[in-house]
Amino acid sequence: MPPIKNIWTKMTKPTDALENFVDRQMSQLLASWLLFFFLIILILFILRMPSGVSTRPELWVRIALCFIIFIAYYINRRGRYYPAVILVVVSSTLMVIGLAAIEGSEAGLQILNYLTVIILFASLFLASWSILAVFLLHMVGIFAYSFFLADVTLGQIINGPLSFNLTVALIILLITRIRNRLEVERREKIDWERQRFQHLAFHSPDFIFIVNQASRVIEFVNKESFLGYPTHQFDSLHSLFQIVHPQDLTQVDTFWQDIMQCVPEADCEIEYRIKHQSDEWEWVHNRVATLSFDNGNASKQVLSLMTIVTERKQVIAAQKLESLGLMAGGVAHDFNNLLVGILGQTSLALHKLPTDNAARPHIEKAVLAGKRAASITKQLLAYSGHGRFETRSISLNNLVEENISFFRVAIPKNVIIQTQLYPDLPTIEADEGQIQQIIMNLILNGAEAVVAQSGTVTITTGTENVESNDGFFSSHYGLHFKTGLYVTLTICDDGQGMDQQTMTRLF
Repeated sequence: MPPIKNIWTKMTKPTDALENFVDRQMSQLLASWLLFFFLIILILFILRMPSGVSTRPELWVRIALCFIIFIAYYINRRGRYYPAVILVVVSSTLMVIGLAAIEGSEAGLQILNYLTVIILFASLFLASWSILAVFLLHMVGIFAYSFFLADVTLGQIINGPLSFNLTVALIILLITRIRNRLEVERREKIDWERQRFQHLAFHSPDFIFIVNQASRVIEFVNKESFLGYPTHQFDSLHSLFQIVHPQDLTQVDTFWQDIMQCVPEADCEIEYRIKHQSDEWEWVHNRVATLSFDNGNASKQVLSLMTIVTERKQVIAAQKLESLGLMAGGVAHDFNNLLVGILGQTSLALHKLPTDNAARPHIEKAVLAGKRAASITKQLLAYSGHGRFETRSISLNNLVEENISFFRVAIPKNVIIQTQLYPDLPTIEADEGQIQQIIMNLILNGAEAVVAQSGTVTITTGTENVESNDGFFSSHYGLHFKTGLYVTLTICDDGQGMDQQTMTRLF
């Protein structure tokens, strides 16, 4: 049984040329109906052949019916089920009239019954007025049968084909009413689902849109504005890509290419930055889902949901910093306890040594290093909330010159430190320990990036006039400056730089 069922399902499967759901269902039903009658007629033809009962008109009618049903089945499989129905109805009706002109025997009345079933059941696939027209036309054919033939009386017609005709008509009427009711319920369910989707979409805090796979056109949006832009500007994915951050554009484009082509194991969500109309960058979490597929298994429509997650990312970053601060505070306390002993002992040793002792310069450097380590613990305590920063007026040039020897000791011998200090550099208000630590960390990072036999780390100071409406700092760093003269500190190296994986860990 399973192989027969599979063959039947394959032969009655609706063609992909029909996109409408109702048309596909009707085409599948018509294919099943045509195959059923073809098999019935073929079986009856085979069973009656040995008996010799079949008359010549009956034989040709059955052959013609098999041929017509085969042609109708072929037309239906080509996606045109309505012409297939018309072919069956018209051909069968003409056969009824033809039988009236050829023969009126009992065999003719039996064939008339077969044709009645075929005609009336075929009318199920027509519109309501078409069913009535087919019924009346067939009634005319039945009465014409008794009119043209003297040996067939009206009583035989009424007791035979006519009563059979009315019985089949009542069955068809019942089936039609059930079919229409099911269709109404299906449409009501679709309308309800559509209204529910629209209600959820239009009241969602997310930005929802639907993209056409072939044209990349955005066919639906649920909001009138998004990030300050009127959504009618977003008529395609290309228009949306224009406000994506340049550093994220390649990743976003690859993401959408994979979604449109249904790449296996492709990610269905991504986070990237989009420019707000106020020129600020907002993080969005973009989730997608395929709504429908074409014959090549590529997506025809894609549903996309965008959620602004900038605040969430800021909260996560703040939580990370808070955890880091708590850990740093604990480490700073322990480290500070060790430094007390180290600085105390070295200070005592320095106090007892004569001024001309050869070991004195080394101990002085140890004391200086201990004090710098103490300033680091002070910064850690400030980050953890158990200390405070002390800002005062300092000169970057003096800070670099005073610590250049300490910087050179901290890096490998194959890396050279060069300085380009701006003369008469204005002073700045800052915490000296913090600035010193920033310079040290940048120098160490630059030295680690040097993979050749030798390299250079350059420290440059300078000044720059900044306008309040300068979009460079706000677009790249989210910073807003007042108009005026600013001191700059640049530390660069000739190393290989960071790869993409390392850059993702920046915060």
